[in-house]
Amino acid sequence: MKTIVLGIISAFTAMSLACNAPKKSVAGAATTKKGSSDGNSKNLKGKGVRSKEERDARSTKLKDAKIPTAEAAMALAEQDAAQNAGNGVVYVSLAHIAEGENSSELEAYRFGVSKMLNSLSIRPEMGQLEALDEAESIFRIKLSDFSLSNGDFQAIASEPNGKGRVVTRGGATIVEGDWLVFAASRPEIYNRIMRIPPLIGSMESQIKLDKSQTPVAVEVTKSEVTFGPRRLERFPINIGGAEGGYFWRSIDKLFGLEAGEFFFSLPNGLHAYMLSGFADQMRSDARPDVATDKNRQDGLSRCVGGAPHCGYVINGESCITCHVSGININKNIDNARTTDSDRLEDVMAADANRFAEALNAIGYESGAEEPVLTTIKRFKEANGVADKRSEGGEVPSNYAVGGMLSR
Repeated sequence: MKTIVLGIISAFTAMSLACNAPKKSVAGAATTKKGSSDGNSKNLKGKGVRSKEERDARSTKLKDAKIPTAEAAMALAEQDAAQNAGNGVVYVSLAHIAEGENSSELEAYRFGVSKMLNSLSIRPEMGQLEALDEAESIFRIKLSDFSLSNGDFQAIASEPNGKGRVVTRGGATIVEGDWLVFAASRPEIYNRIMRIPPLIGSMESQIKLDKSQTPVAVEVTKSEVTFGPRRLERFPINIGGAEGGYFWRSIDKLFGLEAGEFFFSLPNGLHAYMLSGFADQMRSDARPDVATDKNRQDGLSRCVGGAPHCGYVINGESCITCHVSGININKNIDNARTTDSDRLEDVMAADANRFAEALNAIGYESGAEEPVLTTIKRFKEANGVADKRSEGGEVPSNYAVGGMLSR
């Protein structure tokens, strides 16, 4: 077994108000060219990148390695479980996606699994995928490496499409990786695992937000996410892990009321997300008269930007797949106004770098379609899952009030 690091990230230079993932084909879409891979980082935990020679060697290895059958991959997991018995271990397989093909075909989905799992983690370092085979098609995952409990995994496994995709072989629990990314990014599951509280005030209290500070603020008159103007505010926070933590909120007004999106940096450098309604309450989705998601197809007829089709902005999937570079703001666009442009430029650059460094620890290469979105698309298209939603409305009463950063 070995620790796998996927690709290498380049500098994030383009930040915009749009959810700006480029259109790519689903198969092999984690790279700028189908089937290509720019390689590998060092034994991670954020410890730098390997040389070009090492990256090229991994790229060649993946092109030469053949993906085993799904059955053969499950047999590897069963054998490994017999030697590494223990609670809190699951096996994530991607072999079913491209049996017999070059292993480089799976690169997008490796990124998708790694980014999604790390987006659920409150650990200060990025968790790694531990491959059982040379083709890197099946991985041993220790749940605690991603701050997940057995109960959290059961919440993911409860997603209705999990039937037949979560199986037990001997002592091994094996899940299909593309379904895992889809399931964990459903708002009902994401909010539960992240312990997103029912009210904004509780979330702000848990991250110890100091609202006596003057935020960096920007007014945006046009957005590709919302119908109306929005105000964006940024506060520094200290939540452990890498220095330079931050909290961003949007204020979206409609009929004199305010809704919003909130995200803050996790200790590992990725983000946690929350959506709110007009009463400062947590929602599983944004009100469709405030915002829509062009990447979803829920049958909405009124879409931001005049798109012919769109869907609900849902917490989890929509937020993770939209914030490709972490901070989707460009101070130079004509429709943004701020009274502190120098400070805004500084914090945007710092926040984008913090997010980029986190992705660098799993070797993500910028310039490709966002990997969680790629993986969700693959699961839905390959399995005929429409995933059409209706408006979620108010929050269930059994949501956690505490524990966001103490799991």
